[in-house]
Amino acid sequence: MKNYPYYRTDQYDHFRAFVDGIAVKYRSAPAISTYSPAGEIATRTYEEMASDIHALAEYLYERGLAGEHMAIISHNSYMSVVAFLAIVIAGGVAVPLDTDQMPGVIGDMLAFADTRLVLISEDMLERYEDTDVIDEARTLILSGDAALEDGLHRALARGRELIAERGRLCPEIPIDPNQTAAIVYTSGTTSSSKAVMLSHTAMLLNASGSTELIKFPPRIFTSLPLYHAYGLTCALINNLINGAEICINGDIRYMMRDFSLFKPTGLMAVPLIADMLCKILVNHMDPQECAGNDFISLVKRTFSGAEGANSKCVAAKEKIMPGFELLLCGGAHLSPRVAKTLNTFGVTVIEGYGITECAPLISANRNEYYKWGTAGVALPSYELKFEEGEILVRGKCLMNGYYKQEDLTREVMADGWFRTGDLGYRDSRGFLTITGRKKNTIVLKNGKKVAPEELEACLAAIPLVKESMVYGSALGNDMDDVVPAVTIYPDPTEAKGMNSYEILRKLQSEVNAINENLPAFKQIRIVNIREEEFEKTSTKKIKRTVH
Repeated sequence: MKNYPYYRTDQYDHFRAFVDGIAVKYRSAPAISTYSPAGEIATRTYEEMASDIHALAEYLYERGLAGEHMAIISHNSYMSVVAFLAIVIAGGVAVPLDTDQMPGVIGDMLAFADTRLVLISEDMLERYEDTDVIDEARTLILSGDAALEDGLHRALARGRELIAERGRLCPEIPIDPNQTAAIVYTSGTTSSSKAVMLSHTAMLLNASGSTELIKFPPRIFTSLPLYHAYGLTCALINNLINGAEICINGDIRYMMRDFSLFKPTGLMAVPLIADMLCKILVNHMDPQECAGNDFISLVKRTFSGAEGANSKCVAAKEKIMPGFELLLCGGAHLSPRVAKTLNTFGVTVIEGYGITECAPLISANRNEYYKWGTAGVALPSYELKFEEGEILVRGKCLMNGYYKQEDLTREVMADGWFRTGDLGYRDSRGFLTITGRKKNTIVLKNGKKVAPEELEACLAAIPLVKESMVYGSALGNDMDDVVPAVTIYPDPTEAKGMNSYEILRKLQSEVNAINENLPAFKQIRIVNIREEEFEKTSTKKIKRTVH
């Protein structure tokens, strides 16, 4: 299977060719679907989407903004998709911003990225009413309300008038495929966000590369934020290349409702969502139907299943998630037990690995060539090598650098190779395994090193553990003498009826059992519990803090 051929896909030099290409190829096929808070669906075809994108681009051209930096502050929506693509086909640089950031941080990001216009959704605009972050004269509201003078509806109408009067002028603006199309801020698990410059080539080649590795189904659901490269490239652009219908969820409160209404064949997710779906499926099993089936009782308790679909599990899945067959997971490590359990229900789980600076996908498992617990094989456009365990990447999808931070760019680049900061190795079959983050490594007094992520993966098998973070804790007063320690957020369901002492005693017992199978220097010496979930980034990675 190592010679498993790549899937055929279209490739585009820049986003203008991309927008025109998919409009011609897929025409009246549904492109983007969204649901209102009331549960009403709105669907735009590929032709309709392209028409809106071109209209907004011409409006920006008339305002003298073509080629400028423009920010997008919006939850996932059809309008935010149109905004991004209109900016980049007008030769500009889109700067999608994390809606969870505080107004002051947003203000700093806008200033740092030298933005000339802010395209913002109405709900987000309310958040900045009493601040000086948003300049009304440089704001376009992403709303379909025709009454809004500075709203998207008026902008699209004006753009269509311009096209009718004098044709499209944006194509007169040359686009170099290597020029920056987007400045995407990293999520920042251990440090402040960095402004990553991604070119037209980087994003489009990365999207095409993922479709060469993975055969995507025709109906995709995603709630991944489009202000991060994972959601933007892997959930949106690559599926548009494939001609899929993409349902975009912009409000987590309605995620499962929208998922059920849309009935997707594929889902783009982070491990947190995969784990939630896994629990829903397991809890949906009818004990009477599964009487005498030892596998089901095992799954219900530990999510640890045999490989391959189970007919009763598949039948149960089809009742509540009909047609759902593929889950693509990234953003953080996914427990193999979750992947195996979903596989038992007839859902193929494909896990990948990426970094914003790499546009973002570096490697992924494939539909018929995968290995549980690994990040799969490298994209066709990427080369990998390893230095002292660190993963280095080279290829055309790499970033153009960090915006206005040349010194920082030089720190992570070495003769064309990008230093990921991640530790890992590749086996003889080409599968990449991530073992940890270089900066998270615990260095003991005797020089031995411990990867927290390795121990966290062991702890994830404990039902009582909802989340955990392993770190080095000083032993006594000697700050250089550290031992592996862990803070655990217990699973509220498993901990129901137990007091703190009982929870800690049970966890200590489970940790002791894990320690028995670990070398002495890796054994967890200190166990703490916390009452609240860990703070997370927008891609649901735990933010690591100094202890």
